[in-house]
Amino acid sequence: MTRTAQSSQPVHGNIRHGFVYERVPHVTLKSIANNAEIDVIWDRWRAELEPLRESLNTALKNAWQEWDIRERLIASGRTQ
Repeated sequence: MTRTAQSSQPVHGNIRHGFVYERVPHVTLKSIANNAEIDVIWDRWRAELEPLRESLNTALKNAWQEWDIRERLIASGRTQ
């Protein structure tokens, strides 16, 4: 490892490069937040998951919000 910038040259099939992990772009929170399709994805899944949350609250006699469900089920030992 050196302090030089990574080469943009292909590294496949060249033994002189030694062992090189495949270089891929990293997913960052900024790239997720700036994703124009995130609202479309959110609307689609919210429409499917909201009725399930309501039925879960009714069955368990709770008033959990969407962010409460996983943490509370894990804390109670009901899920992995």
